[in-house]
Amino acid sequence: MRSVRVPYQVIDNKLAIRQLSWPRGCACCGQESPPSSLSVSAMVRGKSSTSEVGMYRTTYTSGYPVSWDVPMCQRCALHDETAKSSPPVGVLGIVGVAAALGVGYGLYSMDLAYNEVAIVGYALFLAILGSGLYEFFAWSIRRHKSKAVAMMGPTCTAVTGAVTPAWDMDFVYLKFTHDLYGSTFAQMNGAA
Repeated sequence: MRSVRVPYQVIDNKLAIRQLSWPRGCACCGQESPPSSLSVSAMVRGKSSTSEVGMYRTTYTSGYPVSWDVPMCQRCALHDETAKSSPPVGVLGIVGVAAALGVGYGLYSMDLAYNEVAIVGYALFLAILGSGLYEFFAWSIRRHKSKAVAMMGPTCTAVTGAVTPAWDMDFVYLKFTHDLYGSTFAQMNGAA
């Protein structure tokens, strides 16, 4: 893994960061390919301010969003997006909550809300429902990852996140999983 530092400054509440040049070819596999791109974003820290009210202290930090279009071939962009895609958490979560509320209301309407056996049964139902939803989500995420791995080519360096950003007070760090691509990027941009 190759990490490249890109300096930035905040001047008069405006972010100043130089325009970056990206090497030709895919950031994941390094192959020359038709142009496609994947957006990589980061939040760069701005200034912090602290306010105190009584015994409470609150620190507010402003931030500046930055993003780059990283060149990737269609194959790598597809396996990256497949790995990042998630199961329909919202829909199944709503169905699970509706089922729990429906059974709870059913117990209440049948005057079983204070019956110890009904309460234990309801708790068992909630435990089974919750663990079932958890297992379904875990299985779905594993399935997406395995589909993404199957899409990878022999020279791919990451299932997802061929370029990942991080930052501190003076630099944005771009971490490349493809060492040669990262080194070429550093040379093109005069970065360390």
